[in-house]
Amino acid sequence: AVSDVDKSRNPNIPGVEFHPNYKEILGKDIDAVAIATPNHLHMPMTIDALCSGKHVLVEKPMTTNLEDAQKMIDAAGASGKVLVVSYHFQFVPEVQHFLQTKRQYGSIKSFESYFVGPMHGNRPWLYKKEESGGGMWMDNGVNVISVLKLFIPNLKVREAVFEYGSRDKIQDPLVEDGAAVKLGNDCIVGTSVLKWRDGELIIRTKLPRLRTIKEVFN
Repeated sequence: AVSDVDKSRNPNIPGVEFHPNYKEILGKDIDAVAIATPNHLHMPMTIDALCSGKHVLVEKPMTTNLEDAQKMIDAAGASGKVLVVSYHFQFVPEVQHFLQTKRQYGSIKSFESYFVGPMHGNRPWLYKKEESGGGMWMDNGVNVISVLKLFIPNLKVREAVFEYGSRDKIQDPLVEDGAAVKLGNDCIVGTSVLKWRDGELIIRTKLPRLRTIKEVFN
């Protein structure tokens, strides 16, 4: 079954029920739900689903703040159901291959990551901190961290510089369109650069030269 407050998004697929009210789905005899709504709705919907006895896959970021995230974790523990955040970049073939073969290269001594994505004109809520929780770092930085944590234990943010260059499109002063973040642990330090750009600019963007495997590893 599918639920959306916008009735025009009914997929009209035979055998697939459509409900404008998601709570109607939670009352059905199903095992799990996937929640792919604006970020500020993740917490209440997740808790409703867990309390109704459903396993939950919730889109990233988990929610907009730590307090709500803890409420979701507590609800999962109380219900005995599984709560998973959809950090899908962990499962792309390249990451999984490298995860399985990393030992042959030695130990990581540094890293660089770059993430350039389009601005989402069809998701205006994304540019309101109250609904999104933040800007580019909240939206895509969680993808970067989810992958880095597979390879680097005790990962911490050391420094962060945020960019606010798209004021014509993003009115909320607390929503950044770019970030340069220094991360690492006691032994490994690296950087992550993320930017939202219009489609044409993404094609023209020239990222710094990526180092070779021999340069990155001991």
